Amino acid sequence: MKNTHPADRIPNGHLFGITSEELNEVLWFDQQFIKVLNAISKGAQGIALRTECEDHAIQIDTQMARLRKVSQLTGIKLKAKENKTLAILLAEVAEAIEKFSGQEALDTVVTCTAQKICCVRRAIYSNVITYLGLMEFEEAELILAETCEEERMADDKLQSVAYLKLVPIDEIPKRKKGVLAVVQEFFAS
Repeated sequence: MKNTHPADRIPNGHLFGITSEELNEVLWFDQQFIKVLNAISKGAQGIALRTECEDHAIQIDTQMARLRKVSQLTGIKLKAKENKTLAILLAEVAEAIEKFSGQEALDTVVTCTAQKICCVRRAIYSNVITYLGLMEFEEAELILAETCEEERMADDKLQSVAYLKLVPIDEIPKRKKGVLAVVQEFFAS
């Protein structure tokens, strides 16, 4: 039986469909992650975590504007679509906030969970960049490459926040060589 899916009629139709799905799922994920970051910043005890979450929520709003630009360049219609796997990741943060509320461990747990989310977002964006490149949407590819790089930097900043919370700053060089420079750079930026 011949496949009669509409994507068969356009060049790279299946890849276009996969890219569309991923973009709509990452849009949903980004919308939800902003809410999570706002919840973390309200409950965070440490100012470094609170500041990073507030800044990252603003950055994600800019990243979603890039998604809209990619939509215009590619003709992919954006409509947020839930991804159950990504929803589980987001639920981890809500569970941590509820479980560790008011405890010293809260900042560290949510920092590490937010760091995991940044890594997943970076992986998704990397996939979409690859798909766009294969379909020769070079401008869209470059636009999302900026988001991918921002997520790498956010991951680094969150790791610095986690180390500050876990280990007093004067002990960091003894525990992990090179982290002090990352921590100092975070606070300098």
